[in-house]
Formats: sequence, C-alpha cells, structure tokens
Amino acid sequence: MMQASTDPERRCYCGKLYQTISSLGRHTRGCPASSGDCKRFLQLLAYLEPGPVPGDLFRRALFPFRKWNENGNESRERPFQLPDVFSDEGRLVKAVKDAIDTHALDSMRLVFHGFPISDLDVSFVEKGNALLPFVVPLLYKLSVDKLLAGELPSTIEVCISMSHFGDHGFKGHALAVAQTLADRIGPSPLDFSIALRRATLALAGGQTASVSLSPGLDRKGNSQRAEAILFRAQQYVELGHVSEAWKLVGQWTPFHAAQPSSLETVMSSRLDFMKGKLHRFQGSFEAARQYFEPLSSQYPPTRIQFSARLHLIAVYTELGLWEKAQTVADGIEIASGRQRRLYRLAQAELFLSRVLCGFEEDLPSAKGLFAEIVSEYEGLGGLPSGKTMRRNFFRACFGLAVIGHLQRRGQALFGALGSLSGWELAYRASRECLVVAEGFPDLICHLSMAQVQSSVAGQSGPSLERAKQIWAALSSQGLEQRFCFTNLGTRWVDMVSEWLEASSCPRIVSQWGGTTGDARERD
Repeated sequence: MMQASTDPERRCYCGKLYQTISSLGRHTRGCPASSGDCKRFLQLLAYLEPGPVPGDLFRRALFPFRKWNENGNESRERPFQLPDVFSDEGRLVKAVKDAIDTHALDSMRLVFHGFPISDLDVSFVEKGNALLPFVVPLLYKLSVDKLLAGELPSTIEVCISMSHFGDHGFKGHALAVAQTLADRIGPSPLDFSIALRRATLALAGGQTASVSLSPGLDRKGNSQRAEAILFRAQQYVELGHVSEAWKLVGQWTPFHAAQPSSLETVMSSRLDFMKGKLHRFQGSFEAARQYFEPLSSQYPPTRIQFSARLHLIAVYTELGLWEKAQTVADGIEIASGRQRRLYRLAQAELFLSRVLCGFEEDLPSAKGLFAEIVSEYEGLGGLPSGKTMRRNFFRACFGLAVIGHLQRRGQALFGALGSLSGWELAYRASRECLVVAEGFPDLICHLSMAQVQSSVAGQSGPSLERAKQIWAALSSQGLEQRFCFTNLGTRWVDMVSEWLEASSCPRIVSQWGGTTGDARERD
C-alpha cells in the first residue's frame, strides 16, 4: 500500500490523486489481458513508489510542476490535470492514459529543452535512457494532427533528442516524426538539425552522407555551420584525409568573437575536441594534449568531457605518462552502459601499453578486461550494428591478439598457430568495421601475422606481401590515418617492424612519434 508522502514535491499526493493511483494500480495489476498499456502503467507506478528512485524523471507525471520559458524564467504553474475518479475503471484507465501521454510529451519537451527543472539535473544519457520506455510507444502512436502550432518546434526537438536512443528502427521513426512535424511548420532552422541527425546516423551505419554548410548569417546559423563543419571533418578523418579536416575546422569563428553565445561556446569546445583528435591522429601528441587537458577538466562538465578524457588517456599513454593516464581514468564517472564499455576498453589498452613497455605485471589485468569485452560483444548476438561498436569489438580482439602474440612468442609451431588464430580473428573484426578499403588496422594485422610466420618458417609468406600492398596504396592516396581504430598507436607497430627487420625482412613502416622502449615515467 502506498503511503502519503511528506515530500513537499508531493504535497498534492492526497484525496482524489491517491484514489486515482490506487484504482489504476488495482486495474493494471489485475488486468487479465496484460496489455502493453497496462505494462506501461506498472512501469510508471514503479517510479511513483515512495522512496528515492535514481533517475526518477516521471515522479512529477502525477504532480504539479513549474514551467520555464526559453529565458529560464518561471512563467506559470501547469499542474497535471487529473480526471475524475470514475466508477468504471476501464474509463479511468483510458482517461489517465491519455493524460499521462499528454503530460509525458510536455515533460519531455522540458527535459530536452535544457530548462532548469528542479532535481532533474541528470545527464542527457540518463534522461534519454529513463524516458525511452515511455517515449517509444508514445511516438509510435503520436497523432501529429492534434498538436497545436506552438507545440511543434519543441516536439521536433524531443524527436531529434530521442533519435539518439533505442534501436535503429526507432531512431529512424523518431526522425520521420520530426520531419512530418517540420513539414507543417515550413522552412526553419530545425530542418538543418533533422538533416544533420539523418546524415550522422547514415555515417554511423557505414553509408555516405552529406550536409551543406550554412552561410552563418546570425548566431544560430553560425552554430549550425559549426555543426556541418564538424560532420564533414569527421568524414575526412574516416577517409584518412586529416589535412583536409584541418582546413575545415580552421574556417569557423564565433559570430561575435568578443561575446560568443552559449551555443557558440559549446561549438568552440567541440571544435577544440576535433583539433585534439586531428593532432593525435597525426602523431602530434604534445599538441593534442594541449587541447584535451582543458576539455577534460571543464566545470561544469560538458557532454564531450567523457570522450576528451578517453583521448587524453591515449595521448598520455603514447607519451609514456602512465600515472597521469591512470589518474584521468580514475576520475571518470560512468553514466551509461556504452560509456562503461568504452571506459573498460580504454583501461585495458592502458594496461597493455604498459605491458609493451616492460610492465609485465599488468598483463593479466589487460587480458582479463579484453576477454570480458569480447565476450560481452559476442553475447549481443551477431556483429554489433553500428560502426563505433564494431570498431570497439576490433580493438578488443586486437588487444587479445597482441597479448597472445607476446605470450606465445618462442613457442614454436603450436604457439605460432595460436598467435595466427588470434590475428585472423582481429583481421576479420577489422574487415567488419564498415570500411570498404583495407587500411591501417588491416596493415597491423598482416604485419603481425608476417612476423609470426617469419619466426617459425623463416619466411614471412603472403602476409608481408599483403602488408606491402596496403602500405603502398595508403601512401599513394596520401592517406594520413595512423591509429583511428586503436588507442595502442605506435608502439606495437614499431615492435613488430623491429622483429621483422631482425628476420631480414624490410621495414615497410617508418617509425614516427610516440613511445620509445623506455618504461620510465616521463614528465
């Protein structure tokens, strides 16, 4: 039995409201049909149970809340409109269901509009994940014709925000609803936001996409121009044309540099993040460090802080600053399952980088983490759907292959077969990363297999020849991509190349910046 709460936020939890919730609860818990709506109600009631519930975004669904206007100032009270307590529980369920849907959509508008809603100060990811079970059925049955003209823009923003969550089908549906609503409005800045989100999803799925650069005639347009520049720059990075990406990111400045808007400030941070990535991909680790360090310590934290910290861990690793890298890793707060997988992958790669530089005591930790990550991805059923998840799977397979290579080195034929098996798995994972042409990750796998073959048979076989072909193709195309797929970067390639040279095989990849064999901490 639910008890009346003394929480001031629940001051209306009495009388008619209590009877409504009780009647609704009796109906849903005893509903023989066990309909989808009833299951939804049970989920909602779980949020309304007394006691603190982390991420409780719908606690206010049956309580009054304040609404803020676009300037963040309180404008008016908008209480939830309760239906009468009907004697017919079927009518009650329908009335409450309709009211919840209406209020849920209004709540979503507020949540994703960034308004200061009391205790709803959780991250975007937490909000989206908590709202997803309620938004999915709502958007699938949303009657767009019933929305008022003034409700369209904020509802479009809800759809765009929710297109970051759920499966691929739901993401596409959310954007389709957004497009339908946008067609009712006519030309607006939201058209660009929808187009950019569509293109981003296409790129993540391995498809080609394009976004036009807006002229940036005002602050809003200038921020949209920055979004398009970032999208195009990422496309150039995917293709290995880092210099072209540099040309793009240098084309943007705030509309009024002395007084940038809050949105332009966010875009400046995102462009700085991209510049740090480009420096890292070119092997300029000290320069990359100058961008990632400020982004990693910004307060209040930005949405890119998590990614900036992961890149900073990789940069510190390349510079041999393992204690600094571990300090950054220890300070990361995890907000989602995706972030947890990325964090564990970065931690495993940090352990392995130390192993490659002589800290053999970290090998069990690295191997255990990589094995857990591979098992987790394999447990998802088939290959991960998105390009990023497939790359993460490759990175984990790559890490296991490196460890197997190190452990089996010198074990003659049996050990060589085990090493080759690990590298073949990593190579297959690389080829499933939704990239048509073989690139640097494939080159590393072939080089590693060539070294194993050379150590056993005295000749490197077809693997070295294939590595030469890939390297020649990359060089002739002017591609600058080095380690976009793996945070291990330069050290492993240098070690394999040195082993090949010792076996009288030519070094086909010249050594570039990064770590040396010195295992000492460097400041």
